Amino acid sequence: MKKPIFIQNTPIDEKRISFIERIVSRLAMSIGESGNIKVITTPYPISNCVVGDDVSGPVLRYMFCASGHISSYMIHLGKAPKGGANISLLIESGEASVNNSFIMSTRQIQSKISTRVNSGDRITVSIDPIDKKFPITEVWISFLWTPLLKETSIKSFLIEDLEI
Repeated sequence: MKKPIFIQNTPIDEKRISFIERIVSRLAMSIGESGNIKVITTPYPISNCVVGDDVSGPVLRYMFCASGHISSYMIHLGKAPKGGANISLLIESGEASVNNSFIMSTRQIQSKISTRVNSGDRITVSIDPIDKKFPITEVWISFLWTPLLKETSIKSFLIEDLEI
């Protein structure tokens, strides 16, 4: 059984006070002098799969309902495209649009990016085989999107509620 920190009706000695001060100073150091704390925000996967005899054109369309940023994406093709495939990432907003195109010559790519999106922005991912004699038959695509902290909800839980 643990020894109680404060025993009723007994004076607190210097040893006990120095122990409490040491614990409080360690807790203060873990928070940091600036008072900053670390918060975990979970990224949301945005994904789609298109399968067919000849997959080309838009393979993913998505509209963001809250501001945030895209941190990474992955594209997987059923088989490596002979001659390559042209990939187009178009992000449209009310004010402007950004188009990023590249050629994919492997079966799968993954890339870390840092692209900010606002509420109402739309993303369209399109694919077109460079050599039309070798059609693409399967496309998997996935993005990780994290909303800004002001867009998230804060909930409090007891530790007992989190244990499984």
